Amino acid sequence: MESAETQRLSHLQQALHDTVATLEKTRHAFKSRDLAELRKRLEVLLQNLSDTAASGKTPVEGSAPA
Repeated sequence: MESAETQRLSHLQQALHDTVATLEKTRHAFKSRDLAELRKRLEVLLQNLSDTAASGKTPVEGSAPA
């Protein structure tokens, strides 16, 4: 059974994936540099979350120092 933290991370990852997919599908319609940058930042965040989940660390443990 998944822990509450694992479920939250999974829901966050799915929401980010859906957001990135929507931005990708609509990028030609809007041609916004700001939206393109947002999509790229979200893709990096999603990859970092995936890497963190694969390593078994919590997002806080896996985050870089500020």
